[in-house]
Amino acid sequence: MLKQILEVIGPAWWQPGHILVHRDRPDRLDIVGPIGERSIAIQSLARKWGIPRHSVGSILSSPRSAGLAQWSGVAVALSGSSQDVLGACNAQTIDSGIDGISEALDMLL
Repeated sequence: MLKQILEVIGPAWWQPGHILVHRDRPDRLDIVGPIGERSIAIQSLARKWGIPRHSVGSILSSPRSAGLAQWSGVAVALSGSSQDVLGACNAQTIDSGIDGISEALDMLL
C-alpha cells in the first residue's frame, strides 16, 4: 500500500518539494510540509537569531532527524540510534534515554 501512495504523491508533491516524506520503517510513512522538517525549522530560527550554523548543536536518535544532523555544526547521536543517524553525526553517546541526553549535553557544552 505504501508503494502505491509513494507512486501517486512522488511526482506531484514530493519531487517538487511541496512535502517531505520520511520512511523510517517498512510499514510507516510520515508526510509533512517542508517547514515541518526539523532542519528547516532550526535553520529558520538560527537565521532569525543570528546564530551561525557551526554554533548549532543537535542531539538525535530518529532517522527523521538525519537532515538536522547534516546541517548542524555538531550532531550527537544517542546510543541505539539507526545507522543513518550514526553516519550523519559527529559523535555518539554511550547511554540512551535521559542519561544519553545528559551525556550529549556535556559533549555539546
